[in-house]
Amino acid sequence: AMNMRNQMINGLAVIALLTSGSAWAGVAVLKSGNDVMQMEYVGDNLLRMGAGRDGYMIFRDGKIYMVSGEPGQETVMDAGAAFQMMSGMMPETQPHASGVNSMKNTGRKETVAGITGDVWTISYVDEQGKTQQTDMVLSGDKRARELRNAMHGMSRAFLKLAGKDPSQADVMVNELKQRGKGILRFGND
Repeated sequence: AMNMRNQMINGLAVIALLTSGSAWAGVAVLKSGNDVMQMEYVGDNLLRMGAGRDGYMIFRDGKIYMVSGEPGQETVMDAGAAFQMMSGMMPETQPHASGVNSMKNTGRKETVAGITGDVWTISYVDEQGKTQQTDMVLSGDKRARELRNAMHGMSRAFLKLAGKDPSQADVMVNELKQRGKGILRFGND
């Protein structure tokens, strides 16, 4: 399984946002370095995230489940119980901030997954209290906003499972919502 914490440190890019022909409203293919992961989502409360044959996770109604095994022989585990046993190994699905110092549109444009967005420089205080600065490509495209919302719900659930304050996931998302934006790229990937 992919190390989501490294994705957020090294950067994250959406390489495809597709309109799905399945029951899922949206599909995003995320890339960090050589790692690729597919996320499928419907609204804010249902998200499926997988990285190939290693199985996948489902976020539904505020709970996270892990699914593994061959088709027809899947095993489903409540991730809350598993993560409590493996605390400290929580993946991050988007940047957590205790505060946003500034968000400045650089005026540059970048196309990610066929969607044109604006490059913004973000200065924020991370969960350790350190000021961080990075570039993000933000878009008002409906698919980017829907993905932001789906990932936000999963981030809150992961933080809660880790025994952390789930509102850490809200700070950056609230800034994005105020601007009507979703993230196409975070960091350098």
